[in-house]
Amino acid sequence: MRSGEELLRSGMVISVGKKEKNNNIIHVQALVLHTSGLNSKHPAIIKLWIDVSQEYGNRLVGDNEEEVTKVCDCPAGASEKCKHILAVMLYLSRTEEADLEDLSCTDIEKQWGTLKTTALKKYEAKSLSEMCHVKGQRDIYVKTMPEVTEEMESRWRMKLMQSTCKA
Repeated sequence: MRSGEELLRSGMVISVGKKEKNNNIIHVQALVLHTSGLNSKHPAIIKLWIDVSQEYGNRLVGDNEEEVTKVCDCPAGASEKCKHILAVMLYLSRTEEADLEDLSCTDIEKQWGTLKTTALKKYEAKSLSEMCHVKGQRDIYVKTMPEVTEEMESRWRMKLMQSTCKA
């Protein structure tokens, strides 16, 4: 549950919409970025079927209305227990049906082409110097040493002479 919530909070769910609606059954498709392969060619494509006439917690149904079907194309998705599916289910539990955009048969592919650069920009690698908590390197000797005045020089000279005269 936590990994799905973290995906949702971090903005990895980049698109969720209605593919089709038959009676009370909505076919939902979503795009979720892979956490381990952000630069992969495609995000995880999630497919869910939801019966909006049912109470929350009992809304997931299958594409044939008999068995529950949740599809994700990630390796864990075959077991229907992946974090991408969970993130989309959490998103749907917090979103009204009317707020879901209608998708055509090619919208998901088109959206990924359009959203790819903006979605991945957040996760681009940066050099350490660009990080807000990393301070630039500085020469500690130059910055911390006071400027030597003539008075300081004469005092040091006197001390050196006194120490060499005693010896």
